[in-house]
Amino acid sequence: MKLVPTEFDMERSFPVPREIARHQLLETNLLIAPKIPAWIVVADHEAEAILRLSRGASLREAAYSLNSWGISNANEALSTLLTKLAVNDFIEPDTTIEVEDEVTLQIHVTNACNLRCKHCYVSSGEPFSLEIGVDAWIDVIEEARNRYNTVYLSISGGEPLLVPWLPELLQHSKSLGIRTSILSNGMLWTDKRIAEIGSYVDLVNVSLDGASDTVHDAVRGNGAFRQAIRGIRRLGEAGIEVGINICLMKSNIADIEANFHNLIQSLPFKVSVLFAKFVEEGRGLENRNEAVAPDAMARLLPKLSMQFLGTGWQPTSPTKRISCGFGKLYALYANGDVSPCLSPRYIAGNIVAEPVGKVFDRIMLNAKRANVEKLPLCKSCDLRYICGGKCHLPQVTTGIPIHQNDCSSKFRNDYYQRLVERGQKENGIMLPLFSRVI
Repeated sequence: MKLVPTEFDMERSFPVPREIARHQLLETNLLIAPKIPAWIVVADHEAEAILRLSRGASLREAAYSLNSWGISNANEALSTLLTKLAVNDFIEPDTTIEVEDEVTLQIHVTNACNLRCKHCYVSSGEPFSLEIGVDAWIDVIEEARNRYNTVYLSISGGEPLLVPWLPELLQHSKSLGIRTSILSNGMLWTDKRIAEIGSYVDLVNVSLDGASDTVHDAVRGNGAFRQAIRGIRRLGEAGIEVGINICLMKSNIADIEANFHNLIQSLPFKVSVLFAKFVEEGRGLENRNEAVAPDAMARLLPKLSMQFLGTGWQPTSPTKRISCGFGKLYALYANGDVSPCLSPRYIAGNIVAEPVGKVFDRIMLNAKRANVEKLPLCKSCDLRYICGGKCHLPQVTTGIPIHQNDCSSKFRNDYYQRLVERGQKENGIMLPLFSRVI
């Protein structure tokens, strides 16, 4: 979920999806916007207000609708409902974005890192014994550019700024017109480094695991917070777009709730913020006690969302999802391993052992077959952009063709019920992404 600043005008409508499927079960309402995709679990009075907004009613008319159900403080109830819509991305996009011919390359240019974060899902620290160099990465980028109309490049690690040939890679990406971002711990962004590579980067995402030095440094090491904030300010003041990534953990949620919004509001430049779940991979397996329980997450996220919406932020929608994600993002690691999704547990090939084109061929073929608009059992289902045709990794790892997915009516009905149960347990809250422009 992205938010941009605006004040709500009660005489205007709210960008609720125009196409909504309503399922009434378990004494509540499951609303699905199949083309967004998004879903939300709401009470009867909320469902009626949402359906009115989808037909173009104003916020004032939606408040009247709530009042007609006997809701005493309709404006407060409407504010709560808008928050729920925002954090669930239940928003009509300004335009329809086709993503069939685009790909994101997330390239981990090194496993070396100056930190040893206890939640790192790839266990960064020491470099691999053999790590591929800039020429191989340029071959990867050019291969993707020749195959897709649009390529997004996300450079990760380890810590990417430890790679001496990073400027050469960034210059080449810029020359191809590729939007490029860097995921960094923020500590190594000196003025000299920014002058050297800043003009070749479209976005720098900096990881913060707390809104104070005590909490952040407990995860990343002494002095990490001070240096990260200094890096963020240097980047923003240099006119580079900055993103802040937060991994929510048991040890930081109290600090995030109490202090994070004020920290973000103090930054006088454009930022985006991503709240992410703790991933039990890599060192996350060793520290799985840090994972936040769903009920605690459900209590935290509405509070965070109200802090942002309360200062005039309004949501915009994500791009349309057409599969489980297989082949829409390539994760490539410094040892040459390639995964067709973010999971490092499934490796489709290695570009050291074989040509990058052969690895891409296999992934692209299966990605086309996994498209929910082509799968016979998916293309007319209102869940298609939510479940994405289910995860296909169990099929491809056991030799079953990816397009032979199995989806019974029982599976769909159970899926509806699980969405409702999840919505009732977690208030239907999904992890939000916020952005603002000052």
